[in-house]
Amino acid sequence: MKASKTEIKRKFKYGGFATLITVIFIVAVVAVNFIATGLTDKYGLRVDLTADNRFEISKESKEYVKGIDKDVDIYILYEEQGYKNLNDLYAQAASVIESYGYANSRIKIHYENIIENPSFVKKFPKLELATGDIVVSCGENAKKISPYDMFEAKDDNTIDSYVEREFTRAILYVTSGQATKVTLVTGYNSDDASGFVDILENNNYEVVETALATEEIDPESKAVILFGPKTDIPEEAVKKIDKFLENEGKLGKTLIYFMSSDPLLEHMENLDALLKDWGIEVGYGYVYETNGNNIIGSSPLAVSAGIVDKDAAGSVADKGLIFAIANARPINFAFEKDGNYETKTLVEFSSTAAVMPEDASEDYTATAEDICGPMPAVAYATCSRYSGTTLIQSKIAVVASTVAAQENTLKISSFANAEYMRNFTNYLTDTEEGVYIAAKNISTDTLIATESQKSAVRIIFVFVIPAIVLLCGAGIWLFRRHK
Repeated sequence: MKASKTEIKRKFKYGGFATLITVIFIVAVVAVNFIATGLTDKYGLRVDLTADNRFEISKESKEYVKGIDKDVDIYILYEEQGYKNLNDLYAQAASVIESYGYANSRIKIHYENIIENPSFVKKFPKLELATGDIVVSCGENAKKISPYDMFEAKDDNTIDSYVEREFTRAILYVTSGQATKVTLVTGYNSDDASGFVDILENNNYEVVETALATEEIDPESKAVILFGPKTDIPEEAVKKIDKFLENEGKLGKTLIYFMSSDPLLEHMENLDALLKDWGIEVGYGYVYETNGNNIIGSSPLAVSAGIVDKDAAGSVADKGLIFAIANARPINFAFEKDGNYETKTLVEFSSTAAVMPEDASEDYTATAEDICGPMPAVAYATCSRYSGTTLIQSKIAVVASTVAAQENTLKISSFANAEYMRNFTNYLTDTEEGVYIAAKNISTDTLIATESQKSAVRIIFVFVIPAIVLLCGAGIWLFRRHK
């Protein structure tokens, strides 16, 4: 049976319409893909579905980077595609580095193949550069980051990435032009200060080590740090600290003393005498919490303390996080004000805190008579004078236990300790608030999305896309029905 002209015309009409719709759809898909690719390349419009956002920089870094008003250049000394294809570690590094450029257009990312262009290294004669190194520069300031700085293999066969930490640190350094120098005293069987030092170096501090037995404290240092010495500091060494704080009458210096939590801690008679002159008295028992609500875990010696001075705490004071401390020593004040000296509490144990005696038995339980809180967990003293009309001060801060600033404590994001230690040191040294960046473990092979990311993906695929398809179908049906 031969089709009529009307039927042929109708089939041609609807067939042509279907073909047109198909062509438009294909063109739209290509256009959307082209636009999305361009926007991704220019603005970093991408979704990181890992729980710890290991392929982009943190909110803290973004906020800091946005405020930079200088041109920063990041040179990766490798061919671009080859660098990203070396392995998963370098792919992660490249993604994180590119995030800085997306956060601030004044940060430019460059790939330089120094095998093909060996003269490039002459731009930075003070740096010993090799293939794979990265240079962060701003004006005349430059800092090298090697692959060994960015990754660390752990004992459990996992790998921690320090890419964001190193680059935020480098950008802070090259844009500020000068680091705050502090002196870490070595010897005296001191506790491991590496976690606290990481906090400082991550925020543009230069940490120099000094043995007081044979060396003087660098006069350019803003602060001297005693991190958990367990043997008494000789009188001559304490005199060096006192001389540093006096600073030829100009003051402006700080002592930060973390008391060791070790049960073998000696009585620090020489150092204690200096502290007492400033109004701070330390004891050698342990702070024991009698209220279970203030205990972290199961031990009454591991407790949460309250931040009471917001100036020293900075931005973390309003975040509602716990300041954790364990095996803390009791601290009291000899006076609130005496001549040029004043004392105050920065962080405080609760009113239900007791002091466990130094010679207490293993089955010790606090009694009502032992309760003597509140008492300082972080004590602060100042010596103030006037130089003309300008107030000048030297400062001493005593933290009741090194546990508050040890690496394992600082890594716990639900604790305020990492941010507090950064802001507290900035406060003591009159340094602007910086950024704390934790390491990210990148050894997990499976894709782990957060609940919000899972919810977003579910909404898109279960509701949004089907709704778009239905609307398009309804539109086509209505269009054809009324033709």
